[in-house]
Amino acid sequence: MTRCKLLPVLVILLSLSSVTNYCAHAEKGTAHSSKRSSARVKRPKTFTEQDALRIVSSRAEVKRWKANVTSAEAKRRGVTANIEVDRKEGSQIVVHVYELVPDDAENSHTATFNWYYVDAKTGIVKTEF
Repeated sequence: MTRCKLLPVLVILLSLSSVTNYCAHAEKGTAHSSKRSSARVKRPKTFTEQDALRIVSSRAEVKRWKANVTSAEAKRRGVTANIEVDRKEGSQIVVHVYELVPDDAENSHTATFNWYYVDAKTGIVKTEF
């Protein structure tokens, strides 16, 4: 690549570096305050179990799964969709997405769609399978 082509890339990288440094200082409270910074929406320090349920429920594959489970045929058979917090493992909130399937009048079993691990510090989701 020639120098002329590299110059715009270098300018962009330096600009991004400056913005990143400014944002880092602003979060620590060391940058000058402005009207814009007071309007900034802050991310929660930690995600709650309710946040984890909301995050998992809003995923496209979970929405499709829930639509299938709540279809007329599934309702007729008595199948129900369930999304619930199962436990916490360190900083992970474990969400179980499953359906409850009746076997007969007295018995039923669960059919797991997936297990979701939501990091309480970042909100990043990982799936079991």
